[in-house]
Amino acid sequence: IHYESNYKKFMLAGEQRSERVQIKSISKALLFLNSSQILYVETARSHTVIHTVEEDYESVESLQTLMNRYPDLFVRCHASYLVNPQYVSEIRRFQETHGTVDIILSDGKRR
Repeated sequence: IHYESNYKKFMLAGEQRSERVQIKSISKALLFLNSSQILYVETARSHTVIHTVEEDYESVESLQTLMNRYPDLFVRCHASYLVNPQYVSEIRRFQETHGTVDIILSDGKRR
């Protein structure tokens, strides 16, 4: 089954859908997430955590794999983080430490 082609084919009149991001979960199930709902992705030990507006999802895919698959969706702001620039309201560099970047998302969360 070609999910993406069927997904686009059955849209309602006037409906707009964002790109779907395909992610392999830690249970090896395929997840299809709306790209417009993804806030950021972070490395957590041997897997990644995809933080969305509604909930968090754990994946076995690396940050590099996600960055390569969706280069127009994410910005790599740190070795352990990818952010969706639609949700970034401010980027500041800490003055007292070297190489640390403070990312403030539009919901006020700081990364």
